[in-house]
Amino acid sequence: DILFEDSDVLVLNKPAGFIVEGPSKNGRLSLTDHIRKELGLPVYACHRLDRDTTGVLVFARNKNALSSINHQFASRRVKKTYLARVEGDWNPTWNRVETCISKKDDGSMVNSVNGKEAVTTFRRLANWDHKSLIEALPKTGRTHQIRLHALYHSCPISGDSRYGNPSDKSHPMALHARKLQLIHPEGKQPLEVIAPLPAYWANYWLKNCPIEL
Repeated sequence: DILFEDSDVLVLNKPAGFIVEGPSKNGRLSLTDHIRKELGLPVYACHRLDRDTTGVLVFARNKNALSSINHQFASRRVKKTYLARVEGDWNPTWNRVETCISKKDDGSMVNSVNGKEAVTTFRRLANWDHKSLIEALPKTGRTHQIRLHALYHSCPISGDSRYGNPSDKSHPMALHARKLQLIHPEGKQPLEVIAPLPAYWANYWLKNCPIEL
C-alpha cells in the first residue's frame, strides 16, 4: 500500500515476504525491482527492512532526493518507531539496550564484545499471558538490531525463525515499522508517515492484548 507519494518520495507499507533490494533466494523479485517493473517508476530504496518485517519503507524518486534522505539516515536525523510482540515478560525498566553487533560465519548477527555499536530504546506498552507488546526506537541502524536487542533480555520477537522460536510460523514475524519521521528532501518540511498494522496482528499477535492500537 502507498502511504505517501509525490515527485520526490514514495513511501510504502511493506508487506512481509519481500526483500528490499538484491537477489532473492526464493526467486521472487525484490520490492525495489517489483516497483520498477510493475509501476514503471524509477525508485531507489533509502533503507532496508528485513524480509518478514512490515511497515514504513521509504524510496526516493530521483538521485537528488536519494542523496538528501541518505544523508539524513547517515547523520541519524531520521526517527524510526517500531512495534514488536515478544515472548516473555518484558520488564518496564528495560528501556535501553546498548551492545556491539557483529556478523557470524553463517550470515546471522550476534550481540558481542566486538562489532559495531548498536543502541535501541524501548517502552513496554502491554503485557499478557507471558507475552509483551513493546515500542522500539533504534538509535543506530545495524542489521537485525531490534531482533537482537529483544533477544538480549531473552524475549525474542514472536515468529522470529532465526533468533526466536522456529516452531511458530503461522504468521510472519511480529515486527512492524510503525512510524518514520524525516525532512522532505525538496520542501524541507517535516514528513511523518504511519503504517497501519497488518490485519493478522489483531487476531493473532495481539489476541487477548489488554490495549487497542
